[in-house]
Amino acid sequence: MKNGSADKSVPSSYRPITLLPTLGKVLERLLANRIEKHTENYLENTQYGFRKNKARKKAVKAINKMRKSGPCTAAIFVDIRGAFDHLPWKHILSSLTEYEMPAYVSSLLRSYFRSRRVTYRDATRIITRGCPQGSILGPLLWNIGYNCVLT
Repeated sequence: MKNGSADKSVPSSYRPITLLPTLGKVLERLLANRIEKHTENYLENTQYGFRKNKARKKAVKAINKMRKSGPCTAAIFVDIRGAFDHLPWKHILSSLTEYEMPAYVSSLLRSYFRSRRVTYRDATRIITRGCPQGSILGPLLWNIGYNCVLT
């Protein structure tokens, strides 16, 4: 169950986790490194989430600049409810095509998304969206999928 969710009868109180073997985690890390290097120039500069050394340095610099320019400083932080659970994979894949991702990386991601399912007790459901909790690729894929909103 998600933290803070008290009602066990509500499906949104639950989120699938990924039980990935070590070799799968190694593959995710290698894939993430390739994708990060390739997409760094495509991602919007104002997108700070899940990006190494981006958020803290730029946020502190921007806040200090605002504090010098006037008596009040405000910051807005956005937390999109269910964001990781609802990001369509086809949107991520089309973004990678737009960013001219090498074919072998796109092919690996298509395979990574293929035949994913969630099983709970006797019920199984095929899924076509979302980034699994605990996934190494999840935050990076979110940035790629969400980038079009910022540009």
